Amino acid sequence: MSPVLRSHFADYARFHATRGNQACHSVGIPMIMFAILAMLAHVGIAPMGGFMLTAAELLLAAITIYYLTLDAVLALLMLLVAAVFVAVGRHVPLLSALSLFVLGWILQF
Repeated sequence: MSPVLRSHFADYARFHATRGNQACHSVGIPMIMFAILAMLAHVGIAPMGGFMLTAAELLLAAITIYYLTLDAVLALLMLLVAAVFVAVGRHVPLLSALSLFVLGWILQF
């Protein structure tokens, strides 16, 4: 594990020590991530062989590159989760994704 990733985890643990806070973040952060990817999955960028490349795939590539600089195993896990979020998010109506985004942030506060 990289020193940067170790520092991120230590910082998270310091500010999120209560069980209620951890529970809200365990639901809220994935909800926000899913909602963002679902909304971006509706933003077409370019057709590619019968597949529409969306802003969600571009963000997914950027996220994966970032996580690869921290830890390869974490990058692979995040890629798998985010790819599922994008695939499912393509079928979620925009208003529903926006509602999940707002609900996720409510859980954060």
